[in-house]
Amino acid sequence: MIETRKTEKVVFLFSLVIHLTSPLLFVLRGKSSPLSTLYFPHFLVFLGISLLLSFIIFLYRSDGARITIILIRFMIIYFIGYPLGDYIGIEILLFSSLILESGLLLPIPANSIFLVLENLVFLMIQREFSAWWYDLEAVPVHDLIFTFLFNSLFSTLVYYLAYNIEDRRRKEKKIERLDSAISQLTDANIGFQKYVKEKELETIVNERKRLSREIHDAVGYALTNIIMLLEAAALLVDKDRSKQKEAILNAKKQAINGLEETRTALRHLREDKEDRLQGKRAIDELIRAFRDATGIVIKVEYGNLPFSVGERVDTLMFRMIQEGMTNAFRHGMATVITIIFWVDEDLIRLSIHDNGSGSSDIVEGIGLAGMRERLEQIGGRLLMKNVVDGFELSAEIPLEEDK
Repeated sequence: MIETRKTEKVVFLFSLVIHLTSPLLFVLRGKSSPLSTLYFPHFLVFLGISLLLSFIIFLYRSDGARITIILIRFMIIYFIGYPLGDYIGIEILLFSSLILESGLLLPIPANSIFLVLENLVFLMIQREFSAWWYDLEAVPVHDLIFTFLFNSLFSTLVYYLAYNIEDRRRKEKKIERLDSAISQLTDANIGFQKYVKEKELETIVNERKRLSREIHDAVGYALTNIIMLLEAAALLVDKDRSKQKEAILNAKKQAINGLEETRTALRHLREDKEDRLQGKRAIDELIRAFRDATGIVIKVEYGNLPFSVGERVDTLMFRMIQEGMTNAFRHGMATVITIIFWVDEDLIRLSIHDNGSGSSDIVEGIGLAGMRERLEQIGGRLLMKNVVDGFELSAEIPLEEDK
């Protein structure tokens, strides 16, 4: 916006200088013109209207309003130059300010169309006229040729300037978006790592509590029974040897059961993966963190995909989705991403579609190249293509036998 304001100020200052210079040229030319006295008041009125329009055009941001103002200014310049006959100097000056406004204030490519049409019409209206009962000569051919060359060259320079300004705006906007994306993705990554750490700590705490309960229930119960049985055995030392032996054997049995239950609890602690962040749960969390950080609408359809298909394939799908969403946001400038899974016999079909700008020349970066290599190692393949409404990244991933 700041850059646009600067451009508009330069255009208006140029137009102001042109309009202030025109009366001086008219006075100098008027010494040899019979219409200097009759036409000068009208000349100043038309010139004032032209300058006012040059100012008003900056108050409107819509292309339609600006095109209308430019067309009116073109007619005003025609009325200014009409009584001047073969003298075309003032018209060239005023027309150059109109070229600058058309080239820099109208969008590409509409500005190029206007520049061409303005030049052609400007030359077509240069012919013999009469004003205030005076016959005015047409503009000489050599002046017309000079005017055509000057206007064409000036229009080309203005269009080149407009193109570079627009290109610079696009690059600055892209840089701002990339800076924002880097910041947002960094925040998303930090948030995701924080979540994983918190989940890990939460899992450890829950496992400790569960282990404590199970050991308390198993070992505590067994030890209590053992203590009671040993006390009973101690009381039966001199009374009933057979019952004493039975109590000792029962105590031994309780100790064995308690030991087995303790081993079972410890084995569950080592092998239990229920609370690990994997499979669909990891993908859901990745999408949630990315959506919160970027504001992109992300739709997921898991189809008939199971919760987990093995650590290796789970990780591969996780990384592919991560890379696909990042590219859609950074390069495609997408606002909607759709992720679809489907298992077809022993093959997982994964599609990541976005509504971004696509790519005229698809170039694999380090992330996609690495993804293709990992897929090829397990017999899969990676596909990329532009579609009607954006870009699609898809993969065919073989299911592992030991999933």
